[in-house]
Amino acid sequence: MFVERLQKDNPKFIEAIVRLQQAGKLLPDSYAVDMDQYRANAKAIVESANAKGIKLYFMLKQIGRNPVLAQELVKLGYDGAVVVDFKEAQVMMRHNIPIGNVGHLVQIPEGMVKEVVAYGPEVITVYTADKVRSISRAASELGKEQKLLIRVFGDGDMIYPGQTAGIHLNDLAAFVAEIRDLPGIRIAGITSFPCFLYSAEEDDIAPTANLQTVLRAKDILIENGIEPQIINTPSTTCCRTLELMAEHGCNCGEPGHGLTATTPNHVDSVQPEKACIAYV
Repeated sequence: MFVERLQKDNPKFIEAIVRLQQAGKLLPDSYAVDMDQYRANAKAIVESANAKGIKLYFMLKQIGRNPVLAQELVKLGYDGAVVVDFKEAQVMMRHNIPIGNVGHLVQIPEGMVKEVVAYGPEVITVYTADKVRSISRAASELGKEQKLLIRVFGDGDMIYPGQTAGIHLNDLAAFVAEIRDLPGIRIAGITSFPCFLYSAEEDDIAPTANLQTVLRAKDILIENGIEPQIINTPSTTCCRTLELMAEHGCNCGEPGHGLTATTPNHVDSVQPEKACIAYV
C-alpha cells in the first residue's frame, strides 16, 4: 500500500521490509508498520488537535483494527476509537480500548446494543428513532446516560454508494422533538461524512457540502434548545485538516489515513505526516 509515498519519504522502511521478507521473518499477506514514524505521525496530529481544542477519535480500519496500534494512540492522548461496525467494536472491547464513537456507518445490531452501551462509548451515532429507542431502553436498564450524535445530510451532499443514511436537515427539528425526552439518552452533537476531502485541483484539503450541512444542523439544534457539544467532521483528518476544522468551528475529527500518511504534505505551516505502512 502507498508505494509511491513510501518510495518518496520512507525508503529505509522499504529496505528493511525487503531484508526481513527475504530472511523469512515476514510472511506473505502481512502488514508492516514503521512504529517510529507511526508514533511521530500520531503525535503530530494529536498535538495539533490539542492546541486547537479538537477531540480526536482514531480510525484503525486502514491497518486491520490492530489493538496494539490502538493502545499506542491511547498512550499519546487520543480520546478513543471510532469503530466502523460491531466487529471492530468487539476487537476494541476485547482489548479494553476506549471507544469514542460507534454507529456512524453501520448502526449497532439490536443484539449488541446493551453490550455496547454497557461498555461506555463516549458517543453513539444514530439516524433512526427506532435505534435511539433501543439505546434508551438499554441505558435505562443499566442506569446510564448515553450521549448521541445525530448523523445529518442535506441536498447536494456527497454520499458514497452504500452509505446513504441520516436525518435530512428538513426533518431534523422533528427528529429532535421525537427523541429528546427519551430516558437514558442525551443529544451531544451532530456529524456527517465526508466533511473534508483532498482536492487535486487546489492541491489542498477542502471542505465538502457536507460541512455546511453540519454547520446548519448545529444552528437547528441551538434553535431547538440544544447546545451541541460535539461537532464531528470526519474524513482526511490530518494536520492540515485540523487547521480548516478550527477555522469552521468544528471540534472533533477522526484520523485514519492521516496516521498512515496518504495526505498531501505541501503545507509548510504544519509537520507533514509520512508514509509508515506497507503490505507484504
